[in-house]
Parts: sequence; C-alpha cells; structure tokens
Amino acid sequence: MPNNIILLGYSGHAYSVIDAAQSSGEAVEHYCEKESVEKNPYELNYLGHEAHLNLDMYKSKYCFFPAIGDNFIREKLMRFIEDSELEQIRIIHQSASVSEKADIGLSTFIGNGALVNPVCRIGKGVIINTGAIIEHECEISDFVHVAPGAVLAGNVSIGKHSLIGANSVIKQGVKIGENSIIGAGSVVLQDIPDNKIVAGNPSRLIKENE
Repeated sequence: MPNNIILLGYSGHAYSVIDAAQSSGEAVEHYCEKESVEKNPYELNYLGHEAHLNLDMYKSKYCFFPAIGDNFIREKLMRFIEDSELEQIRIIHQSASVSEKADIGLSTFIGNGALVNPVCRIGKGVIINTGAIIEHECEISDFVHVAPGAVLAGNVSIGKHSLIGANSVIKQGVKIGENSIIGAGSVVLQDIPDNKIVAGNPSRLIKENE
C-alpha cells in the first residue's frame, strides 16, 4: 500500500520530493504553508499552517515530511513532527541506489540518481540531492544537505547542519564539522572545523559561518 503524504513546505525543493515520492508509488496529496502558494504545479490541496491543524484528523492516515531545503528550517519542521507524534517517512527516488547495508534516518530525502554505498550512516532530516555519491562508511549527521553531484569518498564524516555544495569532492577520510559550508565545485583534502565557509580547488577558508 502506498503511503499518503502531507508536505510541510511547498516550493522548489518540494518539487523534487514529490517527484521522488511519486516515482516510488507514494501519494502526495496535501501541503502546509503559512499561506496558499500561487505556483502549484502538482495541484496539491492546501491545508493551512501545520500549527493550526486538527492533527487528530490526519495522524492515522498520513505521513508528514519536511520538504524544505534550508537545514535549520527543516530541523524545526521535523521537531514539530516528532513533538506532535506524527508518522514519518523516508523519501527515496526510485532511480537512487541505496545499499541494504546503509542506515538511513527518518525524514531523509534521497534524490534522482543518487548513490549511497554500504555501511553508511545517514542521519535524520538529511538531503542527499540529485546524483550525489556517498561512498562506503560515510557518516552524515542530522539536517545536512549534500547538493547535486557532490562526491563523498569513503569514510567521510559530515557534521550537523553542514552544506556540501554542488559538484564538490570530499577526499576519503576527511571530517567536516558542524554548520560548515563547502562551496560548489570545491575539492576538500583536509578536515574542516565547525562553522567555516570554504571553497576552491584545493579548498581554502573564505570566512566564518556565524
């Protein structure tokens, strides 16, 4: 039986989430936002703001998914889901390749053509975006975003709330701290502490991420 899903958030990232869900036979019917959106390409039904819902009407019938690209907003939405004791789901595009030996947290999204290899541990509320490669034994903490085409070689670890930019490459064994940003197209050859913004090939410090 397909899951019936209510999205928290409905804009650009949500479109990828819906496409992935539908590719796997799931049903996305409704969304929650502060206001009804003008652009509704999937013709979803607007339920209002999640904080104002009568949740008892939906608990037994629906899963809830935080469909927001921003790591901190996504965490806030997931805390709402957890505190409200709502059903959660992982959304994995049918074209993604995910090892049976990988551990994937709840409310995590794995996009079109992404690859997650054995003995990886992916936290909750993570985004593994289109075509990203997560090699063996990587550890990705909660609320991380790995952008399209990024490559994490074996045994890489990524701290909570960090962003790995599109088409960046992280050398095997490197550790990225919490709340750090790796710029698009970067090549990271050494560990990056918490709260840093780095970019380039090889990557260099740009500034602190406050």
